[in-house]
Order: sequence, then structure tokens, then C-alpha cells
Amino acid sequence: MIVISTLITAWGDSRGFLYGSNAWNKGVLDLTNGIKSVLGFAIGAVGFVIMVKYLNELKIKTPELTTLFWFVATIIFVAFGSRQLFSWPLIDKIVAFLVVIGLGFLSFRNGG
Repeated sequence: MIVISTLITAWGDSRGFLYGSNAWNKGVLDLTNGIKSVLGFAIGAVGFVIMVKYLNELKIKTPELTTLFWFVATIIFVAFGSRQLFSWPLIDKIVAFLVVIGLGFLSFRNGG
């Protein structure tokens, strides 16, 4: 259930970020993308609360670690959803990977 709820929250929030970045065009709200963004975040919020329930059952209760699971999964969905990741130079992909590993390390050491 942790994996499923993490995928739900990450997918929902990634939709929120992706549609939200297209919600404003030249200062005018694109209502369709705005609504899709809000719905994505709503799905993400529900998934996050469910994810935290199951993480708590495993005694993972710190906000740093619960957020880490959400962040890593969400950034992966955003990267693939935007389709920009595939055009990044290799060095940028390596740095992105190392940043995610570094955030995981810091979250685990300071919040785990």
C-alpha cells in the first residue's frame, strides 16, 4: 500500500505542477489547466495522507522522511511528464540524480 499510495500522491501532484505551469498564458487564466492543476493536487493530497498512514504503521513518522518519499516520486513523475528530461545533457542527469541522493541522505540523517 505504501508504493501504491506514493505513486498516487506523486502522480497527482506531478499533474498539479505540470498543468499549473500552463495555467497562465500571457496573464490570462486558462481555466481548463487551472482546474486540472487543482484536481491533481487534490488527488496528491489524498494519496499523501494515505501514504503517511502506512508509513506510520512501519514507525516512519518524521516529516522529513515522509516528504522524501513524496518528493522523489513526484520529481520523477514531473521529469518524465514534462518530457524535458530526455533532452538534458548527461551531466545534468547525473547532477539531478546526485541531488536526489543528497536530499535523501540529509533527510535520513537529520529526520530519520
